[in-house]
Amino acid sequence: GSGPGGVDLEAARRAGAMAGSAPDFATDGFAEATVRAVESLLARRPAPARTIRWGVLGLGSIGRAVVERARARTL
Repeated sequence: GSGPGGVDLEAARRAGAMAGSAPDFATDGFAEATVRAVESLLARRPAPARTIRWGVLGLGSIGRAVVERARARTL
């Protein structure tokens, strides 16, 4: 998920910097955009090429959301 990516939160606090984590920020939007992009690619392919099996790299929150949407749409 999205977040501070290895930022030392305690050191940031001591330095007066704000840092935080928003693990669910934009998950739905990114997942939906990804699935729509795949749908768009598939729509432009000839019928035999539509049988290509797709995979998802990484199953963080966005990857899991992509898989859920793809299964719901039978991609």
